[in-house]
Amino acid sequence: MHDTHKLYSRSRPTTEIPDSQLCTVYQCNHIVDVISIQKRSRSISHYKRISKTHYCDVRTGEVFEYRKQEKRSQSLKDTFIQLRRLINNNFTGKHSELMLVLTYSSYMDNAEQLYQDFRKFWLRFKYHFPPSEYICIIEPQASGSYHLHVLVKAKDGSRLFVPKVQLDQLWGHGGTYVRRITDADNLGAYFCSYFTNLDYFEGTKLQEKYPSAKMLVKNARLRYYPPNLKIYRCSKGIQRPHPITLPFSEVKRLVGDSQPVRQAAKQIIAVDSDGTEHELNAVEYRQYNLKRKR
Repeated sequence: MHDTHKLYSRSRPTTEIPDSQLCTVYQCNHIVDVISIQKRSRSISHYKRISKTHYCDVRTGEVFEYRKQEKRSQSLKDTFIQLRRLINNNFTGKHSELMLVLTYSSYMDNAEQLYQDFRKFWLRFKYHFPPSEYICIIEPQASGSYHLHVLVKAKDGSRLFVPKVQLDQLWGHGGTYVRRITDADNLGAYFCSYFTNLDYFEGTKLQEKYPSAKMLVKNARLRYYPPNLKIYRCSKGIQRPHPITLPFSEVKRLVGDSQPVRQAAKQIIAVDSDGTEHELNAVEYRQYNLKRKR
């Protein structure tokens, strides 16, 4: 019988990335994400997932067990990383872009029905505002009811203006809100904070009494997303970001005088059956905003 081991990740202090280190780079307009994996396609590549709870070292045949952790929460965080990059790759706060909020006048917790309602809305919207593209995101409330945030843009770059009265008519299921986003230089991070962080007072009488009072709890909203919920959808014209591989010396030339606006590091740790821990790999993350110079 094979020994059973555990694998997990943990945060660690950031370190300098060597100039020769190959990095995975996502450039989404002026936002640049850099991921440096210390051992690329070496030790970690020898591990193959064989089930939801176990993986195998293909060199030795040993079976390992993932350390129990909040896998749903991590999966959602990964989804929002993808969403953040998708937004930054397509929206920068131009006059051709708007944010819409579509709400229901009654309780709505049926995601399939919600997306059906949105598809019909979008057909009507495109009839009046062609040609347009969208990213549509579900936001669950503390009550369990859903509403939609929709980023829309005119493909030809022309100024997009949607009167609220007309938007109310096109939606037809409840209230709407429309505004232009001009106060953020990282729209992906700006919007994803909406969908992950939670106002501590949301759904309470205090929120009704003091609507301007907010106490945001980081990632607290994640628990309201049910399993298998498709959190966002987008139209065909939305461009997905594609990574490139560069040595870190080239990354430094790419970002110029910009300093990281966010950085983090983590270790991938294996635990032997006798409890001994050893590092399998290490990952460094940097994010640069090219609009923010030193």
